[in-house]
Amino acid sequence: MEKIAIISDVHSNITAFKAVLEDIRKRDITRIFCAGDLVLKGSSPCEVLDLAKEKCEVIVRGNAEEGAMCGETPHKTWHRETLGKERMEFISQLPLYFDFYMSGSLIRMFHASKNDTHFRIMDFDNAEEKMKLFEDESGKVPDIVLYGDIHIQYMQKFFNKTIVNVGSVGNIVEYLHHDNTIEDMSESLQAYYTILEGEYDSREKSSLSINFVRVPYDIEKEIEIARKNNIPSLENYIEKIKKLRSSVSMQVVAGCIIERDGRVLMTKQAKQKYYGKWDFPAGHVEEYESIMDAAVRETFEETGCRIRLIGALPICTVFLENGETLFIMRFLAELISEDIKFDTSEILDVQWIDIDALKNMGEDEVRGHDIAMKTLIDLEENNVYPLEIYDDRIYKGDK
Repeated sequence: MEKIAIISDVHSNITAFKAVLEDIRKRDITRIFCAGDLVLKGSSPCEVLDLAKEKCEVIVRGNAEEGAMCGETPHKTWHRETLGKERMEFISQLPLYFDFYMSGSLIRMFHASKNDTHFRIMDFDNAEEKMKLFEDESGKVPDIVLYGDIHIQYMQKFFNKTIVNVGSVGNIVEYLHHDNTIEDMSESLQAYYTILEGEYDSREKSSLSINFVRVPYDIEKEIEIARKNNIPSLENYIEKIKKLRSSVSMQVVAGCIIERDGRVLMTKQAKQKYYGKWDFPAGHVEEYESIMDAAVRETFEETGCRIRLIGALPICTVFLENGETLFIMRFLAELISEDIKFDTSEILDVQWIDIDALKNMGEDEVRGHDIAMKTLIDLEENNVYPLEIYDDRIYKGDK
C-alpha cells in the first residue's frame, strides 16, 4: 500500500509548512498533493511556493492564487510583486482539480469546488449543499472529494459519498463553539494535513484509510519572519495564527446600482452556488480598503465599466445560515466610461436590464432576491443619501 500526504492552505506560512514536511518525511511518505492556497497572508510566499514546486507532485489552484493574480489591494499587490513574473506564470497554469483512483474509489481533489475556487461549503452545511461538490457536467462523479478552503478539517459520509476537508497547514480557524475568552489555544493552534493510504491508481476495491494529522510548529518564529519581511496586514496575520479566531463572523459587501433610461446594469453570476442568477455588481471589501473604493473596484472588475459614486442607499443587514452577519453597502453610481468586459470564471454576462422586467423575475433568477427588490424600491422612492455620510478615509487605531 502507498501513502499520500494531502496538504492545503499553507498561506505563505513557511514555518508551519516546514514542520509538516518534516513530519511527512518521518513517516516515509514521498507523494504529496496540494489542494491550493499556497500564497497570501503569511511571511514567505516565495519560499513556500518554491518548496511546494519541489515537494508536491500535484498542486491545484486556490482562491488565494487567483487573488494574487488579479487582486488590487495593497496586500495582494505586495504578494504578487514579491512572487515575481516567473512564479506568477506558474500559478496561472495550475489546474482547478485533479482526479485519481485509490483502492477502487474515484477521488477528486480541488480547493473549493471543481470549477469555482470561491464556492464555499462549510462543515455545518446540510448534506444537500455538500452534494454540490460531487456534481460533474460530464457525468464523471467522484466517490470521494478532498478540498481545502475553509481551514477546518473534517470528514463526513452521506448518500454513498465521502467528503473530506484536509485542513489547513498555515492558518487553522474555528467557526463553531469558539470562545474568545480561552487564553491557551495551543491544542488547536497547529498545522493540519491528511494522509490517504491505499492502492494508488487502482480501480479494484481494497482497503483505504483516511488519517488526520496535526503538527505543532513555532508560531513565534513565524511571526518573527513575518516582521522581518515587513509583510502587509501583519497584525491581522498575527491575530489569525495566534488566536484561532474566525475572520468571517462578519462580512462587508459593497456594490453599485447604475441606472440609465429605465434600465440597470446587472451581472449574471458564474459561481456555482449562484450560477445563472442576476446580481448588481458587488463584492467583499478587502483588507485596508475603504467601502467606497471597494464599490468602485468591484464594479470595474465585474463589468469593465469606470464609474463615479453619486449617492448612498440604505445599508442592508443579512443573517446567513452559517451564523455570519453580512452588511451590504449599496451606492448609486453614474458611468464615466462603458467598456463591458469581465472574467468568465466569475461572470457569465453583463447586460442592461429593464427595471420592470427585473421586478418580475423570481428567486431562481435573481441572487438575493429580497434585497434586489428592496434596492429597486429604494431607487424608485429616491431613498438616496449624500456620500458625505461616509468618511472614506482609512484610520489606524489601537486594539
